[in-house]
Order: sequence, then structure tokens, then C-alpha cells
Amino acid sequence: MRVAVLIFLPIVGSLTGCGTITVLGYEPFVRNLDGKSELAISTHPASAARDAFNVPYVYDRTVTDDQLYFRIHVRDAKKKFGPNPRVESILIHSFAYQFPGRDRVRLLSDYAQEFWMQDASQYENRNLTTVPYQKDAVIRVQIDLTLNGKRYAFKGEMPATKSTGYEPLYKELMR
Repeated sequence: MRVAVLIFLPIVGSLTGCGTITVLGYEPFVRNLDGKSELAISTHPASAARDAFNVPYVYDRTVTDDQLYFRIHVRDAKKKFGPNPRVESILIHSFAYQFPGRDRVRLLSDYAQEFWMQDASQYENRNLTTVPYQKDAVIRVQIDLTLNGKRYAFKGEMPATKSTGYEPLYKELMR
């Protein structure tokens, strides 16, 4: 069976077209905390990517939503994902963002977990407004937190970014 799959997939790949996905967002804001942990603030699309152009089995161009949500993770500096075993105590005193020329928006205050994701019910039960993607914009972020008894405060910028990836259209065959 394994040999059949190894033979079949390249053949299918050569018979199908390709697709692109364009991901809209803002560059991550990452800062070292104590050499073992780091703060990572990023954005993610508010909903699934949508077809921008499609020719079945030939070409599929999708684009992520231009409405975004924030994600904050105090993560292990080496592992980068999952729970951080180095967090003994944490309190995010405040997190806010601001577009130039607009009012500052405070999203968090007194939050006591190492991970927060806007619009995810296990982390957030308020109905917060999405963050719009603006092609040439820069979001200013400000965060104040205490990790394992040490206080940290950061200000920085997250410039808009747009990246495109390519993939064969195997998904067309699976529909």
C-alpha cells in the first residue's frame, strides 16, 4: 500500500494544477523575557480563507480574511509552541494596540495565563472587535506583564505583512 501511495501521489500531482494562498496579517512582535521564555504577540485571520479565483483542477487562489485577531503567548524560547513549563506565575497587567492617528484599544488587563487568543472561548468570553488588515499600516502594541515575579514592559510595532504560499491542488481531488 505504501509503495502504491508513493507512486500515485507524484502522478496525481503532475496531473493537477496548483494553488496559492495569501495570508494577510501583521508581523509578529517577539521579545526575550528571561533567556528561557519569550513573549510572542501575533495575529491570525478571523475566519477561513476564501476563494479569490478558481479554475477547478487547474488553479485555486485563496486569500485569508482581512479581519484579524490577536494571540499572545509567553512561550518556551527553544520549543516555541505548547505549554511553557518555565512559567511558575504570570500576570499580564495590560495589553493594548493602536493604529497611528487613532485611539488606543486596551484588550487585556489582569490576565493570569501564559496564552491568550482573541475570540477563542476557552481564553476569551467577550465579543471583541476584530483588527482590520491595512496594507501599509503599522500597529503599535504595548504590553505590561509580570513573569515569575519579574516585571516586564514593552512597546513596539507590528508592520502589515502579506505572504503567499504555493501548493498542488490535491484538495480538489478530495472534495
